Amino acid sequence: DFRNTSNPWIRDVTWRFYSNTDYNGSDLELDRILRPSLEVGGTNRSRMNLQQELNYVPGKKRRRIRISTQQRHEFKHQNGRESHHTQRQKRSLIVEEPMSPTVLLVTEVGVSANRVKSTVISRERDVSGWLLSSGFRWKPSSVLEAGGDFRYGHDRGRNTYEHFDLRLKGAGAHVLLFPRSGSRLQASVDFYTVASANQLTFSLPPEAAHGMQIGETYRGALTALFMLGRNLSAHANMTYTIDPINHGMINVSGEVRATF
Repeated sequence: DFRNTSNPWIRDVTWRFYSNTDYNGSDLELDRILRPSLEVGGTNRSRMNLQQELNYVPGKKRRRIRISTQQRHEFKHQNGRESHHTQRQKRSLIVEEPMSPTVLLVTEVGVSANRVKSTVISRERDVSGWLLSSGFRWKPSSVLEAGGDFRYGHDRGRNTYEHFDLRLKGAGAHVLLFPRSGSRLQASVDFYTVASANQLTFSLPPEAAHGMQIGETYRGALTALFMLGRNLSAHANMTYTIDPINHGMINVSGEVRATF
């Protein structure tokens, strides 16, 4: 946080850094934690997550520019079973521009790269791409927000058997209600279409096209968060998905949290 600095160029800038790691192995070496390898023994599990976020908010204005980066890897070695090493990088730029006292224009562009190495050759894959999202947020009061987005992206990658080149188009809308302090209700609908530049024999890996398959995907979701007391809250979520694999799948989850 540079708000107390005398430099006007960085006074409105906030920088956040977050990192965590989890390592299990017979040799505690920095190289094993940062760059584990399937070819070198001694590491059973290694996970690392590095995130950085740079926010620019000039003065007391509602304009906001955010740059974020994330690097993650997960390594897991199992004797006699599949061992894998997953690496992910993501960089994004988000610009929020006020159009009026109640309307905000939000644009986000992100690029990502994913690589999965495995002792089972058929499960190795590489995926990289970008996604552009642009839309608005309308907030006429403190208890209501509504918005919509258009999305367009491109993914390219390969698995063991073939290469793929994908185009993603989509749109979505949401309504968000704040019935009382700490509580929230959200309803959203999304539509996506994924197209391939060539005929593919196998299904897409989960890292491609944001987890969707070639064709059309329709998704609706309801999310509720209620504060039942100072230390007690309840959360529920329901989604309904129609896509080339799930022709009408309902997923319901919920939990109650208490803090003492």
